[in-house]
Formats: sequence, C-alpha cells, structure tokens
Amino acid sequence: MYAREIMILKENVSAEELEERLVVSPEHEQSLFERRNEFDMVVYYDQDTGSVSYLAGSPVGTTAPHLRALHDTLYEFNAYKALKDGRPPALLIGGLDAWIDLLGQQSLATSSTAAVMGSIQAKRRLGRPLGRIPTIASANSSLEVRKRRLREYKPLNPEELTEWMEKSKNEEIDTSAYIEEEDLTEEPEEEAKNDEPPSPFVHTYEDFLRRFPEPHAVQQSMAAAPHARRPVSIMPNYAAPVPVAPSRPTPAVPRPSYSGVSDGRQIQPTLERQNSATKTALYTSNSMLNRLKLPRTGLTNFGVTCYMNSTIQCLSATIMLSKFFIDNRFRFYVQRNWKGSQGVMPGLFANLIRSLWKNDVEVIMPTSFRNFCGRLNQEWVIDRQQDAKEFFDFVVDCLHEDLNINWQRTPLRPLTFEEEVQRERMPVSKVCRIEWDRYCHREESFISSLFAGQHASRLRCTTCQRTSTTYEAFYSISVEIPSSGAGDIYQCLRSYCKEEMLSGDEVWKCPYCKCERVATKQIIITRAPQVLVVHFKRFSASKMHSARKIHTPIEFPLHGLRMDDFVFSPPAQGSSTDPNPTARQDTISATTPPFTYDAYGVLRHLGSSMSSGHYISLVRDAQRQCWRRFDDERATDFNPRDLRHRERLQNEQAYIVFYERVPVK
Repeated sequence: MYAREIMILKENVSAEELEERLVVSPEHEQSLFERRNEFDMVVYYDQDTGSVSYLAGSPVGTTAPHLRALHDTLYEFNAYKALKDGRPPALLIGGLDAWIDLLGQQSLATSSTAAVMGSIQAKRRLGRPLGRIPTIASANSSLEVRKRRLREYKPLNPEELTEWMEKSKNEEIDTSAYIEEEDLTEEPEEEAKNDEPPSPFVHTYEDFLRRFPEPHAVQQSMAAAPHARRPVSIMPNYAAPVPVAPSRPTPAVPRPSYSGVSDGRQIQPTLERQNSATKTALYTSNSMLNRLKLPRTGLTNFGVTCYMNSTIQCLSATIMLSKFFIDNRFRFYVQRNWKGSQGVMPGLFANLIRSLWKNDVEVIMPTSFRNFCGRLNQEWVIDRQQDAKEFFDFVVDCLHEDLNINWQRTPLRPLTFEEEVQRERMPVSKVCRIEWDRYCHREESFISSLFAGQHASRLRCTTCQRTSTTYEAFYSISVEIPSSGAGDIYQCLRSYCKEEMLSGDEVWKCPYCKCERVATKQIIITRAPQVLVVHFKRFSASKMHSARKIHTPIEFPLHGLRMDDFVFSPPAQGSSTDPNPTARQDTISATTPPFTYDAYGVLRHLGSSMSSGHYISLVRDAQRQCWRRFDDERATDFNPRDLRHRERLQNEQAYIVFYERVPVK
C-alpha cells in the first residue's frame, strides 16, 4: 500500500490528468502513480470520514466531495490504466492516525515531498517536459502509448441540460415522413424489381444482442407475452422492433432543417421530383427499414473536421446502429447517467443519423453535434486536425455511457488473492464467461452489444511458470503493422496475439515469487464482437522523435475474414467440460466458431502526418451492390473490382477497417 497527500486534486479530473499534474512531484512518486494498475490495492484517506456513504448517487451534493472526487478519478475516470482486477480504491477510515494507532509508528514510511514541493515548483529542472512524450510499444507491451482523455467529466448544469434538450427536440427528424428511394435513373429496372431480400443477420444473431438474464428473472421472461415490454434491467432485447411513433401533425410554420441542412444546399434533382410526386411512408407493414438504402448525403467540413465526417459515415454505414437510432428504439434505453450527457448525446446523434438517412439533400452541416462534442471535450471544437480513431473511441464511449442500463448497479466485490489463484486453475472457457458477466454487471448497452469483445491478458512468470490473467472488454483492436515492405491483416493479428517477453523496464512482480521476475505476456481474444473494428497503428512516436506515419500497405479481405485462429473457442457444446450447455445462449454466438467477417467500411488517412493529412471513408452499400466514397461533401459510387491497383481499398492509406460478423448458414 502506498499513500500520499494529493494537493492538486479537483472534481471531475481523470487519472490521466492527475498523472500529468504530478509532474512536479519526485520521480519515484510519479512512477508509483503511473503503475497504479499493478498494485493489489489502492488506498485513499482523510482524517475524519468514517463511512463510504458519499459514494451513493451523483457526486453533486455528496457529503465528502474531496473523497468522492478522488474515488471517481481512480475508479470511474481511469480509462487507460484501470485498477487491478477492477478493484475499487479502498477508504482508510480514520486516516493515517488510525493506521498508526493500530500498527504503530514504524508501520508508516514518509517522504519529504511536502517540504520540497515549493522549491520544485519555483525552480523546475531544465529540460524536463510538462507532458510526457509517447513511447513506442508493441500490441502486447505493458508500455502504453499516452492517449488523450475521451471526455471531460464536467456534468451539464440544469440550464445547459435544458438548452441542449430543447435544441435536440427542435432539430428532430420526423421518420414517418421518410420515403423508400426508387432511384430509377441510377438503378437498372430489373434490380429495382428484384431487391435483395432482407438480411437475416439480425435474426440469426439475436442471441448475441441479449444477456443471459438473472436467475430469478428466467421464468418471468419466458412467461412474458410476445409483445409485452420487458423491464430493460432484466433482459434487454435490442433487436426487437418497437412500435412506430405516430406521425406528428404538419407544423404551422415549417420546422427549420437540422443543423444547417437548408443553408444554401441543393436538393438532389431525382429526389426532389420524387418528393413532389409520391410520399411513401417508411413504416409500412413489410418495410421496417429493410428496404432503406445507404444514403449519399455528405457532411460539411468546418475546416479541419474530416476526421469527424469520415468517422460518422462509417458509423452511419453500421446498419444495425443506424436502424437503432432511426426507428426510435434508442429512447427506451436512454439513462440519466451523471457520467454521461443525460441523454443529450444519443438525441443529437439520432438527429444526425436520421438527417443523413433522409437522403433528400446533398450535404448537411452537423453543427449541433460538433458543438456538443466540443462541450464534452473541447478538443473537438479546436480548429486543428485530430485523430479519427480517437474520435471513434469518443463517440462510442459517450453513446455507451448514456445507454448503459446497468450503470447504477453497485460494483461487485473484488476477488481475493485466493480466489484469483483458484480462477487461474479453471478452464479459460469458463472464466471468460464469468468475467463477461462481471463486466456486464455494470456495463451493458446496445453499443456494447455491437462493438464489445473480450480479451484476456495473460502474464506468465518464467521462473515459477505460474500465470496471472486479466479479462477486459474491447471496442476495437489496434494492431502493429510492419514499418516497411508490405503486410497483411493476418500477420498483424498474429503479432497482436503472440507471446512476448517482458524484461528490463518491463519486469513483472510475480505475486507468487513475491519479487520482480522476467515474464511473458500474451493477449487471447476470448469473445468475438458482432462489429469488429481493426485499427492499423500507422503513427508511432518515441522519446526522441515526434509521431511519424508508417506507409506500409496492408492486405485485408473484403469478404470472409477468418478470425478462428485468433479467437479462443470453448469445447464443443455438450462435452464433458460443459456441464450446462443449454444455460448460456448469450455466449454461443460470441464464442463459437466460425468467426467470419465481411468488411463494410474503410477509413483512410491521406498525407504524411497526422497534423497535415486528410481523412475520407469508403463504405459498402449492400442494397445497390456497390461501395461509396465519402470525401466530406462529395459522394461517389464505385466497384472495388474496377479500381486500379494503386486505388485499391487495401493500400497504404487504410487506417481503420470496419467488419461485421457473417451469420452462420
């Protein structure tokens, strides 16, 4: 246990920010805090507080705001170095005085930090940077490349919340006025007559979209009427259709178009004629969005927002995600979560997606969405180029937080060392299910049902050969790519999952040997997500050099990416190691091969550096059997087979690839 007085703590500070603020502290203390994820227990204290009642509910009005702020910094806002095994920090009741009274003065080692803080602040050593420069790290390495925080944890005050809610409501798109596009000028007549049947993807993957219910709710859920609305806290079925909201009456004054849709933009001629000729309702008895085609609507670039536009177009092309927001299902799951935006973000995202899919204009301006992103993190309104991968992480994280139906649950009791030892002896197939249920205890949303997978990070001591395994959820996979020559995605995935040696600065303190040992580390994917997002790490940095781009072309399949060699699969159903094979329908789809994926989106980075490049997106339109290139306002259809070799999707510009899992036939 290590404790020190934090004199620079404020509310809603992330652990990453606090780590930066400790730059004026002695280096050994900085090192201890940087390694916060390695300790069995992290303890915090004051001298007077006698209970943890301040942890209940929202931090607003809490009885001990300073302790609540520190707890949230270490536990709720510690995204990149989560405390070991998800164990929350513990309060030392009575503070250091109680500790000394119990164990004696010899039990407390002190430093001269407080005495020297003033002199260090007054005269910082020359050449010491205030911000740490990222270091090069392999996919498996314990060295972590510094990441910017996703959100600034500054809750909306009541006035802000009311203002943004009103803005979201005023800019809502009436989905009952949607039309089914019949673009005869761009589609052959026979194709229009013989549309592809609705994809069975959602229906065959329905089990993946639900979590195994709590035992006491099994009979209740089985006995529920087919169309009865179940409480979301018991067993959310995100794929179930929601009754269509009634159409709004025509307003006396035309409603302003969403976020600048009508600001001088031209309606597409074909769609303009179609609007005036026929107004077919989207919600017909046999439609339910299945015939809706991927839109051709572009997004205005505010100067440097190509990273945002390309990410939005890839998310829009995630069909199940778009349908979830278009058909109003998302409203049943919005939470008043103080850690999120209390429902504002899903509403604005829904407006944006609906505006794109209305497909009656060439370009829209996502003004409100961008401004609110800037409210949650000011980086997104600064006029400079940003990283599209970071923006993807930000959007997905924010949507998950606002749709997380389990956010109010009390954290589970952390495992004891004896329990951890016992768990290491259990089969991976069993432990990964247990750990996934523990994750879902507080983290479950429609977003996680689409993007979340699970991997196990296993450390093995080379001396005693014992292991320590940590199971974590992931929303994307970032893989190393070769620095020169050429590569392929399978090579990158093998590197991601290979066992590597940790030595030198990365030695591991083995909990069995009780000392630092040379160890190996390996990542094992234990749960396959429905939507697999693969990020090629094209930018690397070191302590001596600024970030540079790697221009190596990476080969990856557009159809039939096989992940079977990289995802751990349990024994066959009904085997002797599977005592209850019928009780886990939630994991069958996610942990049983084949793990096959088709690409539907490629996000490209053009240019030689992150600060001076440009992002575009290329997405698949399955209904029209083509792909579409979105370059901010411009949209162009193409067929990948017709591209010249240098223009192929698998070139040196591919940065993020979006895959969807193919249903078993």
